[in-house]
Amino acid sequence: MVMSNILAMFVAVAAITNFSSNASDSEEAHVFELIKQYREIEAELRRQREKGKMLKLCLSLYRLPIDNMNPKQLDELEASLKRLKQQIIKMRDDDSANTSSSSASFGRK
Repeated sequence: MVMSNILAMFVAVAAITNFSSNASDSEEAHVFELIKQYREIEAELRRQREKGKMLKLCLSLYRLPIDNMNPKQLDELEASLKRLKQQIIKMRDDDSANTSSSSASFGRK
């Protein structure tokens, strides 16, 4: 997976280098804008995948037999829930920051 990403980047750089020697400035700018959009989409997909993992964790926690747990297990569960809450807050803050920066970048065009 990592190797294919590295190879894809080398191919993209080679294509851009070859393209830039034969392209006008506007065509080159368009290619760089497409690459920027691709990276933004890739980052958003990663964020959505992390959200899916969080949702699965929340659902599995919801189904836990809390009544049958000993105090140590309950303390561990509480600590896990606190970490989960912090991660959710961080993801929400990241999403709101990305939304505001995305809307600002669209406004400039």
